[in-house]
Amino acid sequence: LIIPVFDEQLENLRKVWQKLNENFLIILVVNAATEQLTTLEFMHDVIGAATTLAQSGRCTYLSDSNGQDILLVDRCTQGNTIPPRQGVGLARKIGADIALRLIGDGGVDSLRISCTDDDAILPEDYFTTTLNSENAALSFPFSHRPEPELQLHTLLYELSIIYYACGLNWAESD
Repeated sequence: LIIPVFDEQLENLRKVWQKLNENFLIILVVNAATEQLTTLEFMHDVIGAATTLAQSGRCTYLSDSNGQDILLVDRCTQGNTIPPRQGVGLARKIGADIALRLIGDGGVDSLRISCTDDDAILPEDYFTTTLNSENAALSFPFSHRPEPELQLHTLLYELSIIYYACGLNWAESD
């Protein structure tokens, strides 16, 4: 499960993966364009609440107190930051590239790569829905519940996503 993380609290993030069994690997790509105190505190909280099993370059492999396997990817400290305006998209790509490499090297058994956001509430069937020979990807319905002052911006963003999906449908892109 790949989760790009920016300016988030560990306790809030744990709600995202609370329904996982212990056979999942969570890849947290902690990202920022510049060092930020809240993001650095998040890194400290994750590492402090877990047992470090291995570390290599920007990646730290951890096991949290619930036995969950976590690969923490540092893209937020000095020298490791993500370029401005590439945050969540590049963080997702980094996580997916790592997951593909782990699958290719045999370090992960499942061929399924799941992505979500750090503030998502996942549907009950998110981890049990399976792919079949007719589909290579699954997309779940979503809704945003913005703060009142962000409602218009959120609505415009959702419309742009729907417009994009309609364009793909019109172009007969599967």
